[in-house]
Parts: sequence; C-alpha cells; structure tokens
Amino acid sequence: MIKAKFAFFFLVASLLLSKSYSKNPWVRGPGEPPNLVHLSHRGLDSIQPRKPVLRRYHTHRNSQSKEKSGAWAEHFVYDGSNQESRNLKEIILQEAGRPFLVGGCMRTPYMMGSSPYPYYTSCAANQFNAIVAEYEHQWDVTEPSRGQFSWGPGDMITDWTANNGMTMRYHAMLWHDALPGWVKQIQKGEDLMSALQDHIKGVCQHNRDKMKIFIVINEPISEDGSRERDYIFTSFHGYDYYSVAFSAARQHCGPDAKLYMNEYGIEYGRGTKFQTFLQLVKTLLHRNVPIDGIGFQGHYSDGKGPSIQELGEAMKKFTDLGLEVMVTELDDGLSQPDDQNIVKNQIQSFVDTIGACLKNPKCKGVWHWAVDDNLSWRTTFDNRQSPTLLDKQCKPKFTSSELESVL
Repeated sequence: MIKAKFAFFFLVASLLLSKSYSKNPWVRGPGEPPNLVHLSHRGLDSIQPRKPVLRRYHTHRNSQSKEKSGAWAEHFVYDGSNQESRNLKEIILQEAGRPFLVGGCMRTPYMMGSSPYPYYTSCAANQFNAIVAEYEHQWDVTEPSRGQFSWGPGDMITDWTANNGMTMRYHAMLWHDALPGWVKQIQKGEDLMSALQDHIKGVCQHNRDKMKIFIVINEPISEDGSRERDYIFTSFHGYDYYSVAFSAARQHCGPDAKLYMNEYGIEYGRGTKFQTFLQLVKTLLHRNVPIDGIGFQGHYSDGKGPSIQELGEAMKKFTDLGLEVMVTELDDGLSQPDDQNIVKNQIQSFVDTIGACLKNPKCKGVWHWAVDDNLSWRTTFDNRQSPTLLDKQCKPKFTSSELESVL
C-alpha cells in the first residue's frame, strides 16, 4: 500500500513539474516511463500510451490553460491488460500478414482540449498506426494568402504522429471545396496553373521529409458522376491541371512519394461515376501523368456499403493498371443507431471494406474519417450517428473472428 501511494504521488509530482515545450510539444515528460509520450500544448497535459485497456488517473493543467492552475481533468490510458479488448490495428494487422496502414483522422482543436471527452489522443495512439489531418492541410488553411504559408495546425498533427511512431498522410493538395478566396479570383489560366505549381511546391518542401503519401487531387468528378467537376480548374480551356498538379508533386515531393487521386462513390465498381473516374485515370496514365494510387473514400450510410466482392472488383480495375489503392475516409453513418439490424449491417459493411483491401496485395491501408464515435463530421453533415469503426468508449465494433470470416 505504501509503495502504491508513493508511486501515485510520484506520478502526480512528475506531471506538476512538467513544462510546455516550444519547439516540439509532443515529448516524454520528466520521470515518465519509456512506453509513454507526454503531450504538453497550451496547458493540456495527457499521457499517450504505446500499448493497449483502461485505467484512470488525473492530470494537472498548468497556468497557461484557459482554466486556472489547479483545475483537474480525467484522462484515460490503455495498458493492454484486458486481452478481450484488442485494439483496431491488432485485429487488422493479424489478418493482413504484411505491412498495412490502419489510420484515423484527427483535428487540432480536439487535441488541444476542446473535445467533449478527454482521451482523444490516447484513443488515437492506441488504435492506429497512421494518421491523416481532417482539414488542417487543405489549401485554404495552409496558404490563405498567396505565397504566405501557415503550417501551425497541420504541424501539430504531423509532429504528434511522428512522435508516436505512426505514418502520416497528406490530405489534400487540391480540393474544390477548400480553395482560398484569392485562388477563385484568378482571371487567367496561366496564372492559375502557376499558383497551383507554387502551392504544391510549398507543400512538398515543407512536408516531404515528414511523410510520403500525398492526396494530390481530391474529388475530381461531378456530383452526378457524368463529367469532370465544373470549377475554376476546369474553366480555362487548354489547361491540363491534372498533369500540372501531379508533375509538380513528383518534382518537388520526390521520386519516392506516393501520389494519389481520391474520390467517393466509386466503391461499388459500377455506375456512371465509377466509369467516368476510371476513364479519367486511364486517360491520365496514357498521358504519363505520374499517378501512383487511387483512394476510395468509403462514406456509407445504414450499412449499405459495397460487398467485399464489389469493392474487390472495383479496386482490381485500378490495380490492374499498375496502381496501388487505399480506403481513405471510411465511415458508415446510422439513421437509427439503436436498430440492431442496421448496426449488424454496419459491422458487415466495415469488415467487407477492410476485407476487400486485405485481399488485394496492392491495397496499402484503411483510414477511417474520425478517431471514434464521439466526434465525427457525419453527426452535423447529415445527422448520422455512430459512424466510425470505434464506439464512444474507443473500442472496435468488430472482432478478429468477424473480420476473419470474410477472408
């Protein structure tokens, strides 16, 4: 009992003595064991485990916090003691039998303490081996004024990912829904292409030593799938923005960078949008545009995702062209989260999607578009609930045997 009390007070004392680190906020704190990484940024102190299940402790917020010094907040750590509660990456990697990325999606506000629950980063560190920023790397965030780059929010996620030994993916160099105002005001095609080249050069120069996977163009096909998306980059006749973007990325991100084009609504391997996108990719490859891979976003509803056969065949159409593939933004929002039939269909949809990727040796990983069910864009975008692979207790919604059953 005395030893236990001493250990507790030693931990509390270590946390009270911790300081913010101006150069790199994601560090191991004083006196902490080697399997833990300490986060200290704007007064938020939490412990990031490298091993998985749940034990509770309290940490102190320093005087830089919006809360006064002396306030206490509960945090959670996963220590691996509960063998029934295996984490997501363990479940998937057991079946993969090869290097495979199991990714989550993070936002900086939630990392800094504005989330409605305190173990956001602990959940991410435990469950994933790869991370993508939900919005912090979009053009309107990283270059809000021409030639003036802002990397603070994106770097926070990138640094945390690196210090937790995880792989970072860039999302995205060009997306129609994240263009800064100054880009939309450009009047000449030549100037627009120059702006695109300069932006991608800046992205690569800042990030090429930190990550190797880049979404270069996101969602190039129109909503109805019948044509290329109608926006400023397709409004100037005679300019091939695909070639400009991918060539600039290859030149500045380097020969070992993996350059992706990303799209939704292509997961079923049929329909107008799939055919339009497939033909676009074939055309670009014929023109020697340096595309390395295709991202299947994977946004579903009520368990109505593609079957393992449908997604498998869709992926094969691209891997047969010499490309690699990934699932990049997986979620499945529920209109009735208490309906057990819908929940069952959601789980089947998840294991089918992951299974299709695992069965294709050129599928490099699966990211889902959140950390867990506590925080997801789907709850505000289309009022869908419980959309992720992890429930609100940060526990996987399927088991190893359920995933194994589709393989």
